[in-house]
Amino acid sequence: MNMHAHHLSRHQVIALLEERDILREQVRQLEELLRPTIILPAAWRLTRREAETLNILRAAAPRVVSRDYMLTALYGLSDEPPGTNILCVFLSGVRRKLREARVAIHIETVRGSGWRLSPQSVAVLDGAVATYRESCAVKVDRRAA
Repeated sequence: MNMHAHHLSRHQVIALLEERDILREQVRQLEELLRPTIILPAAWRLTRREAETLNILRAAAPRVVSRDYMLTALYGLSDEPPGTNILCVFLSGVRRKLREARVAIHIETVRGSGWRLSPQSVAVLDGAVATYRESCAVKVDRRAA
């Protein structure tokens, strides 16, 4: 539709605004799907972005997550996403904090492609998350009693 705003009727403007709102909601939902959320143990002390990074890797495992996919999952379709070096900062933080917490999750760098979690790391992550959930449920049950 090649129309200028001053040639549109009030009805057409309203229809375009409604369509824009629907498309924005669809984009929001798609971006949410790119960034799944698993509640990670607080003892790991991950920042929000570090936790999101680990969640994205887990959701894609065992596939490789590219830089572009990671940036889109973290920042959406922003006109000005941060530089790709920020991903190295997040991954470095995740790796360091997992080492400090003595959690054997290895984030593999696939040269020229991106990053991935090995099947063994996925099993360790899933086990740690399940244990964390159980410990939280036990705390809630004790408070209720």
